[in-house]
Amino acid sequence: MTEHLKQKLNDSAVLRWSVLALVAFTMLCGYFLTDVMSPLKPMLEKELLWDSLDYGFFTSAYGWFNVFLLMLIFGGIILDKMGVRFTGMGACLLMVFGCGLKYYAISTTFPEGAMLFGFKTQVTLAALGYAIFGVGVEIAGITVSKIIVKWLRHVSEQLWQWCSRFLWPTFSDLRMRVAHFIPIFLLRFCFV
Repeated sequence: MTEHLKQKLNDSAVLRWSVLALVAFTMLCGYFLTDVMSPLKPMLEKELLWDSLDYGFFTSAYGWFNVFLLMLIFGGIILDKMGVRFTGMGACLLMVFGCGLKYYAISTTFPEGAMLFGFKTQVTLAALGYAIFGVGVEIAGITVSKIIVKWLRHVSEQLWQWCSRFLWPTFSDLRMRVAHFIPIFLLRFCFV
């Protein structure tokens, strides 16, 4: 009975692969929403009357907080101090809030000529939502890396053993063949 209680959750193969599927799906959705506006640029220009400057301002927003406010560093510190659950939930909430703000900005009609920080109000709010979403996606990325290390430790150890047993001898043999070929190639073709 005590042996059964000491078993960790990540010892269960089904649960381990379910966690991998969940975090992979989260990152798939995050990166899909990151890139979904690119093919919509002509529609934004036609229906919302954005120009290339507005679109460039919007797309640059993804990195504002991550680069200029060093949010990835702070996200890593929060991840180390608070753990993967807290940081993962916080990152997902940032993603949802940023996506919601971006959706509100895109779907709402603002008064003609309404400006905020020198740009159309719609563009500025969409860019702010995209910047918040970008923080969430990038912090989710580092959180997912730590989740994979924690939950798939057995799989990574097995994969490493398999690679060291089967792949590395093949690659080291190939490397030796290439290492012998390069001087011959240089002598024949480069110094003739």
